[in-house]
Amino acid sequence: MILLMVSLLMLRHAKSDWQAEYGPDDLRRPLAKRGMRAARTIGRFLAETGQVPDRTLVSPALRAKQTVDLAVSAGNWECPVSVCDELYREVDDVLGAIRGRGGDSKLLMIVGHQPTWSLTASKLANGAQFCLPTASLLRLDFDEDNWTAVRGNGRIRWLVSPRLLA
Repeated sequence: MILLMVSLLMLRHAKSDWQAEYGPDDLRRPLAKRGMRAARTIGRFLAETGQVPDRTLVSPALRAKQTVDLAVSAGNWECPVSVCDELYREVDDVLGAIRGRGGDSKLLMIVGHQPTWSLTASKLANGAQFCLPTASLLRLDFDEDNWTAVRGNGRIRWLVSPRLLA
């Protein structure tokens, strides 16, 4: 029996601009110029390595959406992108989104925030400890054929950051 595998790309949004005028709503905080460059670097990395996701779920925060938009544009690739409010919440919400909205995707990317990203990665990778820097990208593989079955049994395939790729 051949067991199909699903893989998760966890992308932390790129560096945001704390000096920008975004008012009291943290969801409106944009990327900094450094973050824009980093998002483009990650997008090109995904294209050059054949790791383009077949579905992306993104936090409703502007900086997360900008990260995806810049990555897609720089890498010249496409995939369906859906805003997912659960990715701006807690670990259990993120896990619920992965399991409930992964659909038939085999390479799912989620884009969100610290510290939730490191905590979620730890829970999915048998307790491995992470501190994901901005614009870092983690790939976890699961010996499952669907997202509803994904639990804490992920294998770390790789972790990259724009600094490693520059």
